[in-house]
Amino acid sequence: MPADKAARQEITLVSGGASEYVIVVPDGEDVRDRVKKAADLLQSSLEEATGCRLPVVKESAAPTNRPHICLGKTGAAIKAGVPFDKLKGWTFCKRAAPRDIFLAGCDASANIKGPLEHHDREYLMMLQGLAADVKDRSYKEYLGTYKAVTSFLEDEVGVRFLMPGPNGLHIPKTKGLKVDAKLDFVGSARFPYCYGRNYGDVTIALNHNEIPFYKNYGGHSFPVAVPKWRCRETHPEYFVLVDGKRQPEFGAAGGGHLCISNLEVQELMMRELERQYDYGFDWVQIGQTDGMTFCECDTCRALAGNDAGEALWIVYRKMAEEMKKRRPDKKIVFLAYGDTKQPPKTFDSFPDNVLVEMCAFSTPWEEMLTKWKKFRIPKLVYTYNWGAWHTTTFSPKRSPAYVSKQLRLFADNGVQGIFKCGWGEALGLEGPVYYVYSKLLFDPYIDPQMLADDFYRAAYGRASSPMKKLFDALYASMDFKDGHSKLDLMHVRPHNPSEQLTYLFQPGTLLYMEKQLSQALAMDQDPRVQARLKLVEREFKYLKTLVSIHVYWSAYRLSGSKGAAALLEAEIDARTELVASWYDENGRMKMEPGFNWPFFDNVPKTILNNGGGAILSPYPGLDIDEIRNKPASGAALKKRSFQAAYLPAKGPVPNGK
Repeated sequence: MPADKAARQEITLVSGGASEYVIVVPDGEDVRDRVKKAADLLQSSLEEATGCRLPVVKESAAPTNRPHICLGKTGAAIKAGVPFDKLKGWTFCKRAAPRDIFLAGCDASANIKGPLEHHDREYLMMLQGLAADVKDRSYKEYLGTYKAVTSFLEDEVGVRFLMPGPNGLHIPKTKGLKVDAKLDFVGSARFPYCYGRNYGDVTIALNHNEIPFYKNYGGHSFPVAVPKWRCRETHPEYFVLVDGKRQPEFGAAGGGHLCISNLEVQELMMRELERQYDYGFDWVQIGQTDGMTFCECDTCRALAGNDAGEALWIVYRKMAEEMKKRRPDKKIVFLAYGDTKQPPKTFDSFPDNVLVEMCAFSTPWEEMLTKWKKFRIPKLVYTYNWGAWHTTTFSPKRSPAYVSKQLRLFADNGVQGIFKCGWGEALGLEGPVYYVYSKLLFDPYIDPQMLADDFYRAAYGRASSPMKKLFDALYASMDFKDGHSKLDLMHVRPHNPSEQLTYLFQPGTLLYMEKQLSQALAMDQDPRVQARLKLVEREFKYLKTLVSIHVYWSAYRLSGSKGAAALLEAEIDARTELVASWYDENGRMKMEPGFNWPFFDNVPKTILNNGGGAILSPYPGLDIDEIRNKPASGAALKKRSFQAAYLPAKGPVPNGK
């Protein structure tokens, strides 16, 4: 028992597998079962931990001769002084007084109306086959009591919410359970909002709380406000002038780039803001088209010459001032991305209805936060830590030290919320860092190594030692000794997946990791531990074979050797066979049982055979028979262009914000 717990005053909740306690929920209607979800989780977790099933009763039926665990806004909680006036948003309360335990938070709807739109579905992970039961925006709500219960289970019972699904849950077994008699906490995570992608049934437990009152378009509201498909024929003047002609189809990301000085375009963007305000949102995002093309018309150029970013800021400020008159109680969130990544130059303040959401892709966060410091407005950040759009796709990308440094920087600079552009594509090899990141959202100053070790113990049981060695080796290969990310250093174009993968994950590291994983698989046969280890094994096999293909491809290119060609052929076949084993006869991805989460983003088989994600490897078009029968010389291979060797002639490229 930790020293801080040994000396504390305690309440006996369970003794010898029995308990006097009952779980009490408020009388009246429980809209959307908000408190019931908390009660169900508490009841099932305590039963698995202690073998004792506590009854759940309405407050009016609660026995007076037994102690209570009161959930939500009960009359007893009010009498006990639970400060419901302070329980706003995701703030929650845990209190013991004297033998009763009170767990409560804000359990309320955000009152958002309107149909589900694309980004609603994306952030619910519907695009990966989850949340099929969600039909409207009533899911935008606060589950503060549920959050209080998860915090209680972690701190007092030792439960660990490691990853989604029953196999991601660690519940230690005990016949006796005591809790802190002086339990008294009111608060919330240092980052109350971490939104963009949910995390299944551990979303709230692991502090990935959305901003229910914020309409976020994933960065690009212009195409929604002024849709190309609707306006290109009837109003070509809404779109950019290029080479003396209005061109709705011109430019990156499918075109649709706007003439931002056009007053009707500005009004359409204002109407989109008002449409979302009318649905109930308090904050609405504005962000230009992806890879924006700046209009060449005289009116646009008169705004700020050739400075597209400054022209946008001038228009944005004008819109904020107008919206302040129309909807004085509402906020606009401007995206500092691409052309607007640099702060305004022609003014140094915004109206008080403005927030900024900063996107730093290749720019160091320290630099961007410093540039924006003089603008004393609330700040959000749009992060690119994860996502299958990375050149390294489904391979590991971040270390605990990296995310700790980043979140401390955000905390020191007053960041209020974090958007995740990509999350959860590799539960196995990235599971520990997902956990560390999630826990640091609550307190970014916790030691990340302590959190990682906590994950290893809970997730891998008796196999925690070799798994710690495995991940320590992995993280050492991903960061420089000064803590900077090698992946970030390599975010240059054109992207070279072969060089990145073989630099980050070198053969010696992979062989060492494979040895540790083999030992771990034999050390703990607990079904949940085995499930977590098998998930790591599944992802590791893909990583190893993918890196091996790149290594053998390089050896063949340098030597033209038939031996190298044979190794390359065998590894391609092994990769193809491995990937095929992950899909059923209908071509649907088979999930790892018990995780309730899409493996590798639930992508089609062809994506994984191409190397994964949006960046395709050269191997789909590789004629292995030709290589085997007519190996080219090293000199001939050196004549191949980089484009031919590493990038597809056609196809998508990642969203490089």
